[in-house]
Amino acid sequence: MLLLHGLGVDPNSWSYQLSALAQAGMHPLAVDVPGFGKSVYHQPRWTFRGVAGELAQFAQAVIDSNLVVVGLSMGGALALQLTLGRPQWVSRLMLINGFACLRPTRFSDIVYLVGRGIAAYLLGVVWQAQMVAGRIFPGNDQQQMRKALIESISRTEADIHRAAMRSLALFDVRKRLGEIGVPTLVLTGELDNTVAAGLQSELAAGIPYARQTIIEGGGHALSVDQPDAINRVLIDFIKGT
Repeated sequence: MLLLHGLGVDPNSWSYQLSALAQAGMHPLAVDVPGFGKSVYHQPRWTFRGVAGELAQFAQAVIDSNLVVVGLSMGGALALQLTLGRPQWVSRLMLINGFACLRPTRFSDIVYLVGRGIAAYLLGVVWQAQMVAGRIFPGNDQQQMRKALIESISRTEADIHRAAMRSLALFDVRKRLGEIGVPTLVLTGELDNTVAAGLQSELAAGIPYARQTIIEGGGHALSVDQPDAINRVLIDFIKGT
């Protein structure tokens, strides 16, 4: 099972899933998306296609059977790219707060995403990290989560982070969703304020064997803010129940 993290974080964002999945008899593998965490990106320009290619090479080297691919947000976009590029390798697909095209329709979402891009280019990664963490973890009881996210984003190389944001803005596989022929689960946080529920519903509707599940009270970082719910749904989905 390949677990792909979101923008600006690293495999630690899957910490609450690894032991639960292993105890259920699965073999989860949380990896650094190339260019993030401790990994190095080996190509001159960071693109989803290039990153998915490196992930595919890695998977081919260490995994000898079909993959269950799980991706959160940006990781979901990479999971889609990997599945479309190597369909014979993927047996199941789980997209957490994912999208086929990140085109916001709500005014507040447009303001946030544009402001985030401006912050990344003009004010630096640290300032943008504070902006993102405050939105994803707004609760008074989420101070430690905000702190961890700020630290994680701040460690990301600025050029890689900006290139990933450009790739997210340009990503659009809506016309290819019908090519995905494996069981797919679109998992949506009820309170996700980064990827609109409508975009996630469109994603699920476009994939032939997909269904959508809403996690009540969940935000954008579902693997962290609703770990028990995520673990139950993920295990049931992989076991086919």
